[in-house]
Amino acid sequence: MLFGEAMIGALLKLFGGSLPLPLALLLSGGLFGKLIIGYPLLPWLAVMMLGWVFGRHLPLQQPAPMPSQWLRTGGSLALAIFAIVRGMNGYGNLLLLRDDQSLVQWLHVSKYPPSLSFYALELGLMALLLSFLFRWQQRQRANPTGLFLVLGQTAFFFYLLHGHLLLLAAWSLGVSHQRGLPETFIAAGAAIGLLYPCCRWYRGYKAGHPNGWARYI
Repeated sequence: MLFGEAMIGALLKLFGGSLPLPLALLLSGGLFGKLIIGYPLLPWLAVMMLGWVFGRHLPLQQPAPMPSQWLRTGGSLALAIFAIVRGMNGYGNLLLLRDDQSLVQWLHVSKYPPSLSFYALELGLMALLLSFLFRWQQRQRANPTGLFLVLGQTAFFFYLLHGHLLLLAAWSLGVSHQRGLPETFIAAGAAIGLLYPCCRWYRGYKAGHPNGWARYI
């Protein structure tokens, strides 16, 4: 990861801030006419592999999956790395430097393509949140239709649907890019409420077809 970001940064400088299409597909992403490459293969492959290994590791936990301690440790370490790298305001954010000490500038991390700052911040927060959810699940009676469990088991399916639903709703209401943060939270809650039944159905379908196409989503 460290070497990869250094290589991407060097190539971006060499090509004047935009890589040729083949390299953009692999490393940096970018805008090529109407073609938007938001998720270059190699930087995101590392995160996907981490999630795959984590998911494979959970069933091996005995008794019930409860990796809360090492999730807290890993999450805290990742956030510490973020604080150090972002505080240095140099390497680690793909040339996207802070303009001042404001919180907005600290959180202005490079996602397209992902940088070390982005990885550390997002994966660190995710690990701490997962640690809390594992502990919360342990203390309460398991509810197979609970919101967190259903959305957690159909996360990619929800991801594929929610953006299109929100865009369609904004277009239908004529409010695209016209509202603020309160309306955003309301729309997010509405999307979860509308898609929850769909996710419950999809989870059942996926469980009934373990070797079908649904295993990839």
